[in-house]
Amino acid sequence: MCRSSAAIQIVDKQGHSLRRFQWATLGIVLLTIAIRLPSLLHPPPIDSEGIYSVVANEIVDGGRPYLDAVERKPPLLFWTYAVVFELAGKYNWKVLHIVALVWTLATMAGFFIELGPGNVLAGLPQRISEGVKVISVGNAESVRKSADQVRTAN
Repeated sequence: MCRSSAAIQIVDKQGHSLRRFQWATLGIVLLTIAIRLPSLLHPPPIDSEGIYSVVANEIVDGGRPYLDAVERKPPLLFWTYAVVFELAGKYNWKVLHIVALVWTLATMAGFFIELGPGNVLAGLPQRISEGVKVISVGNAESVRKSADQVRTAN
């Protein structure tokens, strides 16, 4: 009887943890949509999007980035804009902002799927301790210390 009740408690904790993860995920998704909502309702270009779109439209018209239109950003940004403008029309900010929202949500989904429930933040030091190259977020020294703690704990 004790063993089965202990097993039920473990399953209950896992179920509770999964529910918390699902609510947290839903909250993050809704927050992301809420943050992006103004750009969907008021679609003029945000910050440097106007400059990027000039380069992208030059690509759509057959031009070459860095030769026919100069901007210092990497080419994938301009090619993404060019694809959106080719499919949806030049300077179509609403579609561009929808693509940005979907891209952001897909990236978030990739992190959640890769690291699993409850391991999104904990996964960073673990990946560093395993020698996986990770883009540093914040103070690199504190991330290294966390990775060393994970390494010594295992």
